[in-house]
Amino acid sequence: MQKSNKKQVKTATKQKILLILFSVFLTLLILEIGLRIGGFVISSYQRISNKEGSDVDYRILCLGESTTAMGGEYSWPEQLEVILNNRSSKIKFKVFNEGISGTNTAFILSRLDNNLKKYKPNMVITMMGVNDNGLIKYEENLKSHIPLILGDLRIYKLYNIVFEAWKNKTSRSNIIVDDDFFDKGQDYLSKGDLIKAEKMFIMSLKINKNNYKTYNLLSEIYLNQDKLKDVEKVLKESIKINPNNDVAYNRLAEVYYLMNISGKRLEKILTIKKILCLK
Repeated sequence: MQKSNKKQVKTATKQKILLILFSVFLTLLILEIGLRIGGFVISSYQRISNKEGSDVDYRILCLGESTTAMGGEYSWPEQLEVILNNRSSKIKFKVFNEGISGTNTAFILSRLDNNLKKYKPNMVITMMGVNDNGLIKYEENLKSHIPLILGDLRIYKLYNIVFEAWKNKTSRSNIIVDDDFFDKGQDYLSKGDLIKAEKMFIMSLKINKNNYKTYNLLSEIYLNQDKLKDVEKVLKESIKINPNNDVAYNRLAEVYYLMNISGKRLEKILTIKKILCLK
């Protein structure tokens, strides 16, 4: 009797888990469909405009992200077409807008051959790179196609927008702190007094340990003192706080070069930036 009850409990638990998973999947599916319908409506003008232009002398294909796609008749490809046709009485221009919001260079390249066959352009203009954080190189294999497919999901793009907004808000809240030590440290550093500047920045970190800029400034002091190990240490702390930290990565590359680390080792270390940006 007890065994029968245990089996019933296990069965009921599994059913509940499956029901929850199915509900989550169904919710995400409905959200994905809703976002795609919204995107279809918004981009309808672009598709209708691209169908026109059978009788033209010069065809221009524009590729890019939201900076190319958005704006309708006020987008830069539309404006380019108007300007060219207004300035030319002999040649009729048609500008095709294949910009896609939220995409990146890898995805654009994956569609390049199809777009070239579809529009047969005389010229291609690209405006890409805005969304290339943690870019995955496009290749003709399954390994590269899977991230591209996932990256095209509207839910994933929505998540990235929300996450970036939250991250930026958190980053700003970490830095906005009344901190006289930080200001004094900057003042001493500008005057070349490295010892006093270092003391001020260390005191500043006791007040706000999440200010990556303090670690960057400390690295500048230690670099001037040839304390390469200390430079490496504070820069790694800076990167933990803010993975999108070009100052820290550039200086870290300089330090590893001074430490005579091999080229392959240096390249491997610098790929940390891409890995962190994907998280």
